Amino acid sequence: MLKLIAFTQVLQPEKELVIQCDASEGGLGAALLQDDRPIAYASRALNSTERNYAQIEKELLAIVFAAERFYQYTFGRPVCVDSDHKPLETIFVKPLVSVPRRLQRMLMRLQMYDLSVRYKRGTELYLADTLSRHYLTAVQETGEANVLNYLSDVEIEQGEHEEIMEINQLLASEDVANMYRDKTDQDEDLQVLKRVIQSGWPVVII
Repeated sequence: MLKLIAFTQVLQPEKELVIQCDASEGGLGAALLQDDRPIAYASRALNSTERNYAQIEKELLAIVFAAERFYQYTFGRPVCVDSDHKPLETIFVKPLVSVPRRLQRMLMRLQMYDLSVRYKRGTELYLADTLSRHYLTAVQETGEANVLNYLSDVEIEQGEHEEIMEINQLLASEDVANMYRDKTDQDEDLQVLKRVIQSGWPVVII
């Protein structure tokens, strides 16, 4: 038995892929599973800003961390996320405009993935729970995730408030929208772009 559980499982593309996620007071933990057996693990410490997040923000951050860390497994296929924070089930089906801004930013980072959240009791998420409490303290993040984390921290340090710049304030009036629509119809380059968006990239480029 010990020999069987000592080795990580090889990914089977045809089987369901599950991520266990959890957030503790000081860290994030995640495990990638198939048939309840681990394929990969990940953990990291929360920075000084993230430690002040509300619990739902930490739990969603754990999902973002897992999806991006396991990108080579999660991108381009459905993935079920197990979380012990039940409100996340509702957050994932709400319109973005109805979600607080910090959660909006995290959800935007997840738009490229096909994730569904499923509530499970914390006692069932023993891998993610253990990893979140015994996290790695010095993980070097690179690429887009690092840049987004940095920008998020800068915004918060500058005193950005959740109430400022709500998305519905950025929506154009009907007159302005019509003006942009008319100008777009008169622009040859934008018409080419419009056709590509609607019909897809041409097989032969002339």
